[in-house]
Amino acid sequence: MPIDFKSVKKSYGRCVITRETKDAFFQTFYRKFLASHPAINEMFKHTKFDKQITMLKNAISMAILFAEKED
Repeated sequence: MPIDFKSVKKSYGRCVITRETKDAFFQTFYRKFLASHPAINEMFKHTKFDKQITMLKNAISMAILFAEKED
């Protein structure tokens, strides 16, 4: 079944539409990610999360665009 990229973009857009939702989305993501395994928390202990969140936001956007252009 093909992926409905319009829905993917809308869903991600709802997560980052305002400063409050964007902050909550990425804070929740990293809280759960870091709690998923003790080794992960250790690997990220010196991370500047403002920069990390910017990189993740860009990576998600690029992944959506790349996947949308299968050819």
